[in-house]
Amino acid sequence: MRITYDPRADVLAITWRDSSPGGGREVAPDLFVECDAAGLPIGMELLNASKHMEDDPLSVGLELLVPEATPTGGR
Repeated sequence: MRITYDPRADVLAITWRDSSPGGGREVAPDLFVECDAAGLPIGMELLNASKHMEDDPLSVGLELLVPEATPTGGR
């Protein structure tokens, strides 16, 4: 996963998978979901990010909401 912010364009992008984009769709004002050629979501872009966020777009937090899963495969 990659998170980028372009302060000149004021765009915050989150990419889940590196894949060639096949197009995007606006799902809310200034929020676009990017899809691959098969139509599967690969990321999203938030335009005018600083207007939609309480904090600075450069401050990022990551929170694990579920306990870590136990590895499978007999280990």
